[in-house]
Amino acid sequence: MVTSSSPFKKRGLGGFLKVLKGKNMQTAKQAAKQIIDHVSGQATWDDIMYKLYVKQKIEKGLKAVDEGRILSSEDAKRRLLGNEN
Repeated sequence: MVTSSSPFKKRGLGGFLKVLKGKNMQTAKQAAKQIIDHVSGQATWDDIMYKLYVKQKIEKGLKAVDEGRILSSEDAKRRLLGNEN
């Protein structure tokens, strides 16, 4: 959920996240066009590049979940704390 204090809202990504929903079968070119079509007329290159970067990272994370390449919170804590027993 995107709240008024969330980092997504602050970066203007509230509507952008809606664009991402159900769109993981797009080509990179289609996704980039859709993102560009949904940014404001005052968007800078940095704004557009940031949104493309976020889209890419979300797609990568969703693919990892689909492939089962995830860790539970407990496993992540164990690894970070060096207790991999």
